[in-house]
Amino acid sequence: PATPTMSLAAGSNSATVSWTNSGAGVVYDVFRNETGCNAGFTKVANDVAGTSYADNVVANNFTYYYQVIAHPSGTEACGGVPATCQSVTPAPVACTPPAPPTGVTVTATGQTTATVSWTASAGATGYNVLRSTTSGGPYTQIGTSATTSFNDTGLTCNTPYFYVVQATNSPTCASGNSAEGTATTNSCPVGGNQVLTFSAAPALAIPDNNTTGVTSTINVATGQTITSVSVTVGITHTFQGDLEVALIGPDNTTVLLHNRTGGSADNINTTYNITTRSAQALSAFTGKNTAGAWKLRVRDLAAADVGTLNTWKITFNGYSTLTANTAIPDNNTTGITSTINVAATGTVTSLSVRVDITHTFQGDLEVALIGPDNTTVLLHNRTGGTTDNIKTVYADLTVPAQALSAFTGKATNGAWKLRVRDLAAVDTGTLNFWELDLR
Repeated sequence: PATPTMSLAAGSNSATVSWTNSGAGVVYDVFRNETGCNAGFTKVANDVAGTSYADNVVANNFTYYYQVIAHPSGTEACGGVPATCQSVTPAPVACTPPAPPTGVTVTATGQTTATVSWTASAGATGYNVLRSTTSGGPYTQIGTSATTSFNDTGLTCNTPYFYVVQATNSPTCASGNSAEGTATTNSCPVGGNQVLTFSAAPALAIPDNNTTGVTSTINVATGQTITSVSVTVGITHTFQGDLEVALIGPDNTTVLLHNRTGGSADNINTTYNITTRSAQALSAFTGKNTAGAWKLRVRDLAAADVGTLNTWKITFNGYSTLTANTAIPDNNTTGITSTINVAATGTVTSLSVRVDITHTFQGDLEVALIGPDNTTVLLHNRTGGTTDNIKTVYADLTVPAQALSAFTGKATNGAWKLRVRDLAAVDTGTLNFWELDLR
C-alpha cells in the first residue's frame, strides 16, 4: 500500500496520531518509542481501520516518536514503507478558569436539608459545591452541579453550615472560591428524635468458609440519640446455618443478628427485630448516637454453600413495643384499643406491625391499626375460621386485609392505636402485646 503521511497533535497526557488514507482494504499499525527515530519501535495499536489513533498511555513533558505502517487487512507481512518518523511532547493544557460565582445564598429547607443557589459565571460549564461547619473553612467538596443550585441532604438539625462554590469549564479547571453563604438547619424535633432510614445495595459476594467475610458500610451524617434500631437484610445463600450476620456501630459495639441458625434453609430476607428476633439484643445501641459508620458484616463459616449480600437497610428510632395483657370483650363492637405514643418525627415510607393475640376462634376477630390522623387499616377481618390465635407480622409474614401503604407519607409522631374487636359470641381471648416498626 501507499505510504501514509502522518501528523501528530499533543494533548495533556495524550497524543493523537493521524494519517492519510492508503487505499481500500488497508489497515494500519501504530508504533512508538521514547528514544528517537533510529531506535527500535513498539507496536501500540494493531489493525486500525480508521486514519487516527489516540494514545493515552503517555505522560506530560516526555517526547514520544511515532511511525505508521499500512498493510492489507489480514496480511501484515505485506506492509508498506513506514510513514516518516515524527515526534510529539504531551503537555498540560493551560487552565483559564471562569470567574468565581457571585450571589451565593443558602436556604434551610428542613431539619436535615438545605439548598445552595448562586449567579452563573460566564464560560462556566459546571460548578463545585464545598461545605464546612466552620466559617472560613476548611471546606470539603460535597458535590457538583450543572445548574446554579444544589440540594444538600443528610445534615444535622439546628446546625450552621457554610458553603462556597467554584465555577469550572473542565474537570480540572476550577475558579477560586466564591464568597461564603451560610444557613442553619431547622430546629431539632421537640419531644423526640427523628425516624431515620438509610439503605445500601452492595451486591457483595460472600466468600465461602472465610472468617473475614464481607462488610458493607453506611455512613450516617445525622446525629440523633438512638431509642431503637431495626435492620432489614437481603441475603441470597443456600444454607442459613453457615452464616453469621452482625451489625457494628460507629463505636464498634457489635450485635449478632443471625448466628448460624436455620440449618439448610435458603436466604435471609427479614427485618430484625420485628420480623425475626436478633441473636443478640439490638438494645445494645440504645442511648448511643446515630452519626458515623454503621457496618453490616456477613461471614460464611462452613464450606460448600455460597451467596451474596444484596441489600440492607437500617432504621433508627422507628420501633416501639407495648405489652398490653388486655382481655378482649366477647361479642362487643367497642372492643379494646391499645396505644403506642411515638415521639420521633418523620414521614412514613413503610411500616410493619407485630400482633400477639391468644383467642380460640380467629374468625371472630377484627384487628385494625389506626394512625395519629385516624387513618384506619384493617389488618385482620374475621378470616381464619376456627384457627386459634393471631401471632404474626403484617405485612412481612401475613398480607393485611387492607394495604398498609395507606400510611405512606403520613407523620410518624403521635398516637398509634391497635383496635381489636370480637364480633361473635362464645370464644374469648387476650391482646398480649404488639409492636410497631416505622421506616
